[in-house]
Amino acid sequence: MKSERSPRLTLLLPWLVLGVFAALVSLLVWERSQTIESQHASSSVRFVTQDLASLQYEMDERVQLGQLRRAGHALSSRAIDTNYDVLVALDERGWIDHATRNDLIGREGANHLPEFEVERFDRVRQTNRADVRYEPARQRISAYFPLALERQADEIRPSRVGALFAIYDLTADHAQTWARAWRPSMLLSALVVIAVMTLIASLHQFVTRPVRHLVAMAQAVAEGEPGALVDIRGNGELAVIGNAFNEMSRQLEVRFRQNQEVAEALRKSEAFLNATGRTARVGGWEFDIRTLKLDWTAETYRICGIPFGEVTSREDAKQIFHPDDRAVIEQINRRAIEDGEPYDIESRFVTGEGQHRWAHTICKPVMEDGKTVRLTGTFQDITERKRAEEKLRQYEHIVSSSSDMLALFDRRYVCLATNESHAKALGKTSDEVVGRTLADLVGDDFFEAAVRSRVDRCLAGEEVRWQGPFDSPADGLRYVDIACFPYTGTDGRAQGFVLAGRDITEERERADQLRQSQKMEAIGLLAGGVAHDFNNSLLVILGHIELALEAHDPSQSLRANLIAIRTAAEHSANLTRQLLGFARKQPVARRELDLNGTVEDILEMISRLIGEAIEIVWLPGEGLWRVKMDPSQIDQILTNLCVNARDAIEDTGKVTIETANVTLDEAYCAKHLDSIAGDYVRLTVRDNGHGMDEDALSRLYEPFFTTKALGEGTGLGLATVYGIVKQNDGSINVRSGPNAGTDFEIYLPRHTASTSTSRVEEESQAEATAQSNECILLVEDDAAILNLITKALERHGYRLLCASTPEQALRLAGEHAGEIHLLLTDVIMPKMDGRRLAKELRSTHPNLELLFMSGYTADAIGGHEIAGAEVPFIQKPFRTRDLIAKVRATLKHRAHRNETPC
Repeated sequence: MKSERSPRLTLLLPWLVLGVFAALVSLLVWERSQTIESQHASSSVRFVTQDLASLQYEMDERVQLGQLRRAGHALSSRAIDTNYDVLVALDERGWIDHATRNDLIGREGANHLPEFEVERFDRVRQTNRADVRYEPARQRISAYFPLALERQADEIRPSRVGALFAIYDLTADHAQTWARAWRPSMLLSALVVIAVMTLIASLHQFVTRPVRHLVAMAQAVAEGEPGALVDIRGNGELAVIGNAFNEMSRQLEVRFRQNQEVAEALRKSEAFLNATGRTARVGGWEFDIRTLKLDWTAETYRICGIPFGEVTSREDAKQIFHPDDRAVIEQINRRAIEDGEPYDIESRFVTGEGQHRWAHTICKPVMEDGKTVRLTGTFQDITERKRAEEKLRQYEHIVSSSSDMLALFDRRYVCLATNESHAKALGKTSDEVVGRTLADLVGDDFFEAAVRSRVDRCLAGEEVRWQGPFDSPADGLRYVDIACFPYTGTDGRAQGFVLAGRDITEERERADQLRQSQKMEAIGLLAGGVAHDFNNSLLVILGHIELALEAHDPSQSLRANLIAIRTAAEHSANLTRQLLGFARKQPVARRELDLNGTVEDILEMISRLIGEAIEIVWLPGEGLWRVKMDPSQIDQILTNLCVNARDAIEDTGKVTIETANVTLDEAYCAKHLDSIAGDYVRLTVRDNGHGMDEDALSRLYEPFFTTKALGEGTGLGLATVYGIVKQNDGSINVRSGPNAGTDFEIYLPRHTASTSTSRVEEESQAEATAQSNECILLVEDDAAILNLITKALERHGYRLLCASTPEQALRLAGEHAGEIHLLLTDVIMPKMDGRRLAKELRSTHPNLELLFMSGYTADAIGGHEIAGAEVPFIQKPFRTRDLIAKVRATLKHRAHRNETPC
């Protein structure tokens, strides 16, 4: 052991001593230089502070005496006498007043002095204190001294304050400091180095060279050059080591050549195995049960993304597999070792980069004396295959579960594949469809008439779309949208075509419903507008007829003519009410009611109306929900529907009236666009009459449309029913066919909130006169109606303030000195409606009673409440005595509140 350590220590000791000495000298010199530098910096800071304080005092005196030029000379002289790198005087704005360089005078310090700091400059000016700092990193001293630029005789502080700015460079001083510190130390170091180098030269000649030669030969042997010999002569320890090395080298050369032949054969075998694995992308592995050693081929490492040679045991390999699959892998490997059972599995694994992939692993045990000694197998990445299989399953699921009809045909029109929707539409199973021609599936006539020409265009490379009817064995007559597009082979020629069909029957029905709804809405708007204008004319006619009847003797012959005119006018008014009902603009008095009770009250009247030959079957629903609507509207609905049923029944028949609670879901509303999902009370009227055809059903609710003979109907009955249902936010559905009867189903929204009763109870229709000279503000934009109502009310003793516009009404109310008891106003007027006028007037006349009138509807008031109460309403046209009764009832409510009129 001694002979091995001596050369090494001999080589390292001189260099070690030299390195320690150099480190100690460097540390000593650095510490001494730092001390000198710190002392010099402190003295320099004191010098700069005193020097600039002196310069500040000198320049302050010059400024105070007005000797500005001399102040500049003082600064220049001080810069020359000292070692300032920068010395300038700046005014209060930071602009240079004095400097050693003339090109700096009059310029902004922040832009032309890189070392200048505006924040320190401002702080020195504000505090009037100097700021002197030593900056070790830059080896300099920066100083800011306040400087009086102007001072009055009576001022304690100058009115304008600038600053002296100086940079004192210490670089040269520090260089001299280092020179003084190193000079004595370098002399000592040189002597020591000379002595050490002499010692190293001696050791090199007798120790280092032989050792290096021996090391070089040993390295050559280690690098695969056996037979390398050393040449060390003498009888010393190094010579003995050299002779032993030469003997070892000769023996290694013989063994190396033998191993080289074996290694070459093994290398060729491994290269062939790796090349085969790379070509087939299949890795190999082997586990020796006796040594517990695991070997992988290069391809296995590549597949797993692990550096070659890192996996050497079963535990290492186990970590490669997905955590959820490790238990299964462990179990089948144990059976292979214990029972010699091979396996072939697919499992997940995680690569070195963290990717999750799939592998196909095969294991074949190797047996000796009935025991397993080795496991060999293959390892193949099948991720892409698994993904393709999964994508194929997804495509198959999408195609099979699609509601669209999909099928694949070849050039001979033979079906190669189909999905469930297509097979179901043909009334067959998928197995029954595949293998048959398109003509067999849809019929020869239909194929030749509607399909062949389009399919042939598709096979020529064109994408074809069309829509048309299709008689499905499963669903009957349907309407389908069909797309036909070719699929091509590698030669670009169409190999066949794909048929994609979508059932659009329900879409067309919904579109028809939407068009019908829009048509009815437009007709309703037209009917409502016509009825409103007609009502105004009828009001003038009826009013003047009543005035004329009151003015003539009952015995006069003219009276009979007036009565005939009134009868015709009232008949016309009834027609306008039906039009308003269709347009959803008739006046209503909604209240919460039990539909069963309302229907039962009218059954006897309906029975008399339709006659004894027709049986009425009444089927009331149990626990029926409440609805909110005008009871008279229920009467109108049942009367019109039952009269229609009567006219559709020849001789004897049956009309069934039924009620029930129903909940409409989104699926129902998707098929009936005029419906909204929710709870409803259903009123059904069913008859067994002759029914209606498609043309009649498409125009069923149009005003004045009727299938009855001339003079037997106005064509407004079902239009009125439609308008009433829509006005109450309901929906109506009809089912009918020739000789199949008719079912009307009316859905009225369920009502849950309680309602208040009208605050004005109807008075008797008897005429009444004014009491205590009551005053009425009348507002009507139609001059004829305004004149008529004025005459009628004045005849019964009322005082009137008449206005044709809301603005005029407000002016009259403001000018009237007495109290106004009632506002009688039209609802719809230009610029301002009746509701807004009422609010304006009630702000100044809080006890004012209100009575609205309109040719439209009570709904024109918007369903709102004014001052917390429901507003009385009278529909145009009206009789003058009905108006008088309504006015009297409204004013009587005022009397009930114990208010005293003017």
